[in-house]
Amino acid sequence: MAKQTLSLSILKKISWPLIFIFCFTYWAFLITHTTMPIQFDSIEYENTGRIIYQNGWLDFFRTGPHRELLYPSLIALAMASAKSLSVNYQLVLKIFQVAFLFSTQLLLIVVLKKINVRDSIIKTAVFYFGISPATINAAFSVYYEIVAFPFVVIAVLLLGSLWSDIHQKKEYKPILGKALLFGLCFSLLAYGREVFIYVYYFLVLPFCISALKSLFKRHKEIFYRHIILIILSFALFFSATSYIKLMNARYNGNPVFCKTHWGILLGSASKRSQPISYRIIASHIATIPGNGVCRWFFSEKECHYADWFGSTEQDLPVSAVPKDHQEWQEARWVLEKTLSHPFQYLFFSIVESLKMPFWESTQIGYVGYPESITKFYNHPSVRFGLRLSLGLITITALLFLTFYLGRRQAKEPVLFFVWLTIMAYTFLYSLCYVVTRYALPIAAMYMVCIAFSMEMIIRQRRLKCIL
Repeated sequence: MAKQTLSLSILKKISWPLIFIFCFTYWAFLITHTTMPIQFDSIEYENTGRIIYQNGWLDFFRTGPHRELLYPSLIALAMASAKSLSVNYQLVLKIFQVAFLFSTQLLLIVVLKKINVRDSIIKTAVFYFGISPATINAAFSVYYEIVAFPFVVIAVLLLGSLWSDIHQKKEYKPILGKALLFGLCFSLLAYGREVFIYVYYFLVLPFCISALKSLFKRHKEIFYRHIILIILSFALFFSATSYIKLMNARYNGNPVFCKTHWGILLGSASKRSQPISYRIIASHIATIPGNGVCRWFFSEKECHYADWFGSTEQDLPVSAVPKDHQEWQEARWVLEKTLSHPFQYLFFSIVESLKMPFWESTQIGYVGYPESITKFYNHPSVRFGLRLSLGLITITALLFLTFYLGRRQAKEPVLFFVWLTIMAYTFLYSLCYVVTRYALPIAAMYMVCIAFSMEMIIRQRRLKCIL
């Protein structure tokens, strides 16, 4: 018994080094044995990164509007570093992106410890996050999602800390610093993907509501702390996003944050306003766990329409509208088509939102793996089993967290903002369409949900055993 106890004690001490040694070894193997095919969106990312690298920032704006700034900037940095090292830029880019993955693992540890998850569950969650096919795909493809990983976790940690500071009568100084960091963090997230501009407003909303409550209850100090957070974070966030719009207006005549996404929203709204049948409804439901499931029951054409392709194939007269009026016209058409069939739009929004928890996949694409890994990923039990099991676990964990917070919201600020981030992000993407890689920026939030749910289940079982 003593030997067994000693062995377990040694294993606990060396488990963290073993986890990271395994992850680093696996990542090093993938850095040297994978390729990063340039196709679809990655073509534009690479070309934009090359513009920044070769001609500088001003040319980015002169030739724009392009996609969001952050990821092409990372590519440009990789190109500059690769030139000095005389290597291919993709090798450097892989190393940079693995660093983003590793930093997210470390931040996950901080979040999970903050919500009192036991070490064994933390280790399992962090280890899986480091070798997950979905997160690995993000780290080894020329797509933006990886850059959002750590900033989403940092934002949630800052929000939870700010909520506690504001309501526990802390000094103003830490609130000032954290408010500015939160504004900076979300500015970087917005520079990665425009959707985070709107997520920001969802996450600040609870502070606005709480500020009004404290004002009505005459808690002046709490009210002032709320106002400091809101004003400082918004001032920095608004300045950062407005700067990009001003630069685009000055150098390419388009006062927009990035290449407009209204066309995507319009395509979805147009599709959702068309006549539907029972087979269209059923085929869309079948795409929730993945398009591969849809093909078991429906034709290739039906599944093609039910997937995101259906939204991109709408024949819309946008090109006939003057360039400087296109965005407003597209917004007006979106509203008209949405209001013409509101219940259909709601149905399709629910379908798209249910796709988001199915974030795990071995078939996202955009990475050239060694043959052995490709065969493993393509095995039906791995390909379908992993996606389905993680999807169902994620949905269950999210429902568990929702009911849990319904009872104890005020006492769990970090968990609340994890939940709100997932809800806001999912709602915004449900308005158009969801593909698997869109869920990856909040994959760490899903891991927090799963780990916390496992922790609570174990606690409840142990409590029942004691009783």
